[in-house]
Amino acid sequence: MEDYIYKRQNFNQREKLRKKRRRRKIFFSSVGVALVLGAGGFFLRNTLLPKLQEAGDSFVKAPLPEAGNPGEAPKSEELPEVKEFTPKRPAEKIPAEKTAPEVKDLKRLKEGSNHSYEASAYAYDTRDVKAWMRGRKDFEGEKNLAFLTFDDGPHKNTEKVLDVLKRHGVPGTFFLLGDNVDKNGTPLLLQRYIEEGHGIAVHSYSHDYSYLYPGRSARPDRILEEYEKTRTSIRGHLGESFDTHVFRFPGGSMSWKNMEEAQNALLAEGIVDIDWNSMSGDAEPKNRRPATSEAMGAYAMKTFRDNGDRKVAVILMHDVQKTTPEYLDHLIDEFLEAGFTFGILK
Repeated sequence: MEDYIYKRQNFNQREKLRKKRRRRKIFFSSVGVALVLGAGGFFLRNTLLPKLQEAGDSFVKAPLPEAGNPGEAPKSEELPEVKEFTPKRPAEKIPAEKTAPEVKDLKRLKEGSNHSYEASAYAYDTRDVKAWMRGRKDFEGEKNLAFLTFDDGPHKNTEKVLDVLKRHGVPGTFFLLGDNVDKNGTPLLLQRYIEEGHGIAVHSYSHDYSYLYPGRSARPDRILEEYEKTRTSIRGHLGESFDTHVFRFPGGSMSWKNMEEAQNALLAEGIVDIDWNSMSGDAEPKNRRPATSEAMGAYAMKTFRDNGDRKVAVILMHDVQKTTPEYLDHLIDEFLEAGFTFGILK
């Protein structure tokens, strides 16, 4: 009996030891599996996955082989070598005035014309003015239109006439004699005509009736000769870009014979002549000349109305006359009060 009990105790002890060893084996096996799984996850995340992703990107980016060449390996494009930019000199600061757009001087001579760029706004074609003045064509402007014209300059009185016009802010057209341009003209004076908004026209070179109209009959060749000579004299002061297509016959076209031939000769060169339908009387004989400055201004309006009272007035004056700068204020006021605006001939 005692022997049985002893054996039973030994069996129980051995069974406990066996269970203990099994639990220990299971524990260490679990720890090993956990370590293996952890190491595998670390390897998958840090080593295997990046390689798989890189291989996938290479597959997507690889170009397909061209049609007709199956199996041909795609050629990789060789990019040109990019050189680092090195400036040859340090950056230069540009002054502000150099970056601003160029502004055209509107008071300078408009090329190929007899006036400034600014004066283009009130420069009228002489053909039209001539037709309006003679009633051959209706003037459709809202206001009456006046042209202040001055013959025979330049002269010592010219600067005074220009001063009066500047004070009133009105323009005029100056019919110059080439001989006086050569004697009295200066670049400063000729430039003043342009810069102050006036027009320049030709009134022959010599104003010599016997040469231009021998036997009171116009000589077209001599008239063209003197026109060209005068224009050349003006260009000597204003440059070759100056040109004018406006002419007035000395004494007016109504005073001579053979005028149609002379006018056609001018027209063939693009030159238009023009007379007047109003005058101040400054060149009239003393027995017909108005006695005062105020009377000369009134006389210009009277002669305009006597000649048809149309909407366009071309007023004859002479800047060589001493009285011209004296009566000019009154004449301008007469036409301003009558609702006239002022233009130049081109």
